[in-house]
Amino acid sequence: MALVEMKRLRAVALQSRRRVLLRQLRQLGCVEVETAADSTDFNGEENLPRTAEENTGAQEHLAALQQAKQTLDQYAPPEKRPLLARKPQLTEGQLYDERTLDSALSAAKEINRAAQQINRLQTEENRLESAITQLKPWLALDVPLNYELDDGQVFYLRGALPAAASLEALEQELAQQAPASQLEAVSSDNEQHYVTLLTHRSCREAALSLLKQRGFSQASAQGAEGPARQWTGRLQQQIEEGRAQRQKCVEDIAKYRDSYRQLEQAVDAYSLEAEEDQLLSGLARTKDTVALTGWIPAKAQQAVAKVLEEQGCAYSMEDPQEGEFPPTAMENGVLAEPFNAVTEMYGMPRYGSLVDPNPLMVPFYITFFSFIMADAVYGIVIALGCFLALRLMQPKGTMRQMLTLFFYCGLGTIVAGVLMGGWLGDAVYQFTRMLWGEEGAVNIRPLWFNLTEEPLKMLIFSLVLGAVQILVGMAVSAWRMIKQKDYLGALFDPGCWYIIFIGAGLYVGLGIQAGLYVALAGVVLMLILGGRGKKGFGKITGGLGKLYNVTGFVSDLLSYSRIMALALSGSVVGSVFNQMGAMGGGGVVGVVVFIIVALIGHVFNLAISVLGAYVHTSRLQYIEFFGRFYEDGGRIMQPLKNKTKYVEVVKED
Repeated sequence: MALVEMKRLRAVALQSRRRVLLRQLRQLGCVEVETAADSTDFNGEENLPRTAEENTGAQEHLAALQQAKQTLDQYAPPEKRPLLARKPQLTEGQLYDERTLDSALSAAKEINRAAQQINRLQTEENRLESAITQLKPWLALDVPLNYELDDGQVFYLRGALPAAASLEALEQELAQQAPASQLEAVSSDNEQHYVTLLTHRSCREAALSLLKQRGFSQASAQGAEGPARQWTGRLQQQIEEGRAQRQKCVEDIAKYRDSYRQLEQAVDAYSLEAEEDQLLSGLARTKDTVALTGWIPAKAQQAVAKVLEEQGCAYSMEDPQEGEFPPTAMENGVLAEPFNAVTEMYGMPRYGSLVDPNPLMVPFYITFFSFIMADAVYGIVIALGCFLALRLMQPKGTMRQMLTLFFYCGLGTIVAGVLMGGWLGDAVYQFTRMLWGEEGAVNIRPLWFNLTEEPLKMLIFSLVLGAVQILVGMAVSAWRMIKQKDYLGALFDPGCWYIIFIGAGLYVGLGIQAGLYVALAGVVLMLILGGRGKKGFGKITGGLGKLYNVTGFVSDLLSYSRIMALALSGSVVGSVFNQMGAMGGGGVVGVVVFIIVALIGHVFNLAISVLGAYVHTSRLQYIEFFGRFYEDGGRIMQPLKNKTKYVEVVKED
């Protein structure tokens, strides 16, 4: 049980020391700072101390750096770090080194300028290509596109008709109504006919009227000069020139490939500085001071006090008062600490809760996950992969917790696989049977029982595990009530159920007649005292309602059958892939086919099984276990930390 005791922190710092103070508190990683709007010290006050916007330009620098980094990723990506490589380690002084940051900003400026030029050239190229596309129908026309003829006697124009219009019918009508006209088709496609019209003044109105009736639209020259083929050539030349300029810009960007790591460092530095700007903008202040309020773990008082005193702050650290809402933090040992990540996904217990669920969850979570996977090779892959990631990457925070959690579950899966005989399903048996026939097949027998051969035994085992967890949850609930001095609640709520279950177990499981009377005594106690907190007729119905909850226990217990179902499905899927691989027959070809099919199949099965095991094991904790004793409503503590993406900030030597 390790829910952390919190202290209310109040401090007043000099304006000139505010950023230095924040950075030193960030290095401690244990101080949650509130804004003036969130602090109970200022809520409800009519005359709040003023706040002032802080802007060092970090947010603008950050945007420029991120844009430059994305541009480098696109046009000149650096060599990728090894998959499991850890982040570069920098001290705070190295992180904020002015020469490095200035160099990164200078590189970002040039990269972004080149990127803007590339975008401009690309836009122009798109425009030119669109113009070429519009000219394609006129490539067969030798007349200049900008040619205009309207000398009073003869009129010439160029345009398009819908594809549905019949050119033959139109020519016949022109011959009848505008005989001194000539319609010439240049080209056609699925949508339009591209035509020219030459007509005498006397027939102009009649010819135009016929064309408009057919949906004619006049073509624009759009600044073009000369025939379409000639103008297309000029546009294509402009495109090639633009592409050459664009390639030059890409080469200019590539010159800054070696600045990529500096850009990453600068992104982290300005991310932290932008966070400082945002936080300081929310703090109450006077002309010369800044007021800081927040929460710290009780055990961190000495370390925080040392920093505050070094910065000349006036401060106090007090117990939470009524009406305040302290954050919740959990602190556990090596085994239980990784399970913080599981609990945080559900929601933090309220501050002051008596029960930390993490240590209680450890044996159940690992056991459920392990028997859902139930394959020793899968367990080896999971445990080894997580171990290597932890050693090589040395991650922090939630990533470290999740990798450690899966490492523990991987070790448990190895044990479960040995007990259930799971070694890539029945891969050994299928492989040896493929090579040497049924007589030479090798079958690794389980130390306990084979899941696919005895699913009923697995179902019973799953229900037993569920019954144990439910009883533990009830016991924890009773313990919590006792600590809260609700002795009757502990005796007549979880206590009555224990009496009923013990009696039923003695009678049904061991055949002891006295067990029946013990169970009936528990029922009577529940009927009499189950509605003790109600009035009148509610005292009777309250007991009946609690007794009816036995159906809820049955439903909760059946939920644990998912352990058997998921374990069986994973085992069957693995065996199916093994059988598919064995269809290649013996010989070298058969061995290669088996290895390829089994490898692909088991990678898929491993991924699906891990996801299912994680989701359903977590669900069993949240729904069936936590619901019996968990006091929710807390909020996770969010202390100032060096939250960096590309580098790891370490303390000065």
